[in-house]
Amino acid sequence: MKTMILSALAAATPLVVQADMTEFFRIVGGNDAEKGDYPYYAQLGGCGGTLILPDVVLTAAHCPNPRKVIIGNSIRDTYNSGNVHDGDDVGSCAVFERHENYQDENDMNNDFALCKLRTSVNIDQNSVKLEVNFDTTVPDNGEMVTAIGMGTLEYGGAITTKLQWVDIPSITNEKCSQRYGGYITDAMMCAAFDEGGKDSCQGDSGGPLVVKTDNGDGTETHTHVGVVSWGAGCAYAGSPGVYSRVSDAEEWIKRRACALSDSEESFCATEEPTDPPVDPTDPPVDPTDPPVDPTDPPVDPTDPPTESPTEPPTGAPTVAQETCEDTDAKLCSKLISKFAEKGKWGKLKKKCKKLVNKKKPSKGMAYDLCPATCALVDVGPCA
Repeated sequence: MKTMILSALAAATPLVVQADMTEFFRIVGGNDAEKGDYPYYAQLGGCGGTLILPDVVLTAAHCPNPRKVIIGNSIRDTYNSGNVHDGDDVGSCAVFERHENYQDENDMNNDFALCKLRTSVNIDQNSVKLEVNFDTTVPDNGEMVTAIGMGTLEYGGAITTKLQWVDIPSITNEKCSQRYGGYITDAMMCAAFDEGGKDSCQGDSGGPLVVKTDNGDGTETHTHVGVVSWGAGCAYAGSPGVYSRVSDAEEWIKRRACALSDSEESFCATEEPTDPPVDPTDPPVDPTDPPVDPTDPPVDPTDPPTESPTEPPTGAPTVAQETCEDTDAKLCSKLISKFAEKGKWGKLKKKCKKLVNKKKPSKGMAYDLCPATCALVDVGPCA
């Protein structure tokens, strides 16, 4: 098996992965979004996401736990059209939970993660309403889907300052598998023009892929069908973009997102179980059945139910813990302003791995003093 360096769609987290495919990626050939076009879009540092519940964002598992989450903004790192959830230095997600079956090595299957926000966000859905898709037949082959993000405008290029969107046709998994050596699974879906030219790209990871429906009354419904995941380069002919298929994760989304959320959205509602009607042909209860043994110990109603596992699977990238804090404000601010804010992730990674003072090695490594900042490039104790 050939070893290749794959650039994760998250602009901040390069990964070295064993794979037969070429690169993770992910808007090229797109358009500037206007304020309010995509009120559910979430900027999670170098990744994107979708507000699927008032306090839960759906994103990609290969993205890191973000330091800051902005909902509904159309310009990078600004709050002109959104609500900011600016938590502490290690992230604004109260919980960052990856799909329990996600593995980042050799396998981008189930590339889903949930960010539980510290407070709820009430977005304006008077013009645009988001619906999470759990219908496995959506989208149809060839149906136009819209990818949304704040990633690069070309492969290896600069990150956009304005939210972008691009329309591309969905294609069958069979066709997509021909390009990727049979690697495409039921948990994935693909979209592309045969000739390329339009696509999502680096930094768009975790963002939404939606089907737009004109309701005929001046409003639109956006059906969330996919999460930006990976692909070979950006907008290359014959190299479709690959997305995590939302409908395939229905059970996990309903179980975990609804457990994390404090809201009562429609897809979190559970129906009250009803007793089946008595079948008149059923035999009567045998009155000779033995009575309950009064010496049997009663069931303790206070015993807690078994909890679902919330730890990331083995091999999944670790996320910053809430105990991690940058301790050298001057050094960490310099790293952020000189490298992180300019998208110079490679240089930031090198700086994080260096001694703070070569003449005084006892001061330690940069990642010792700036663990939260260096976690953006998967370096240090918080990575």
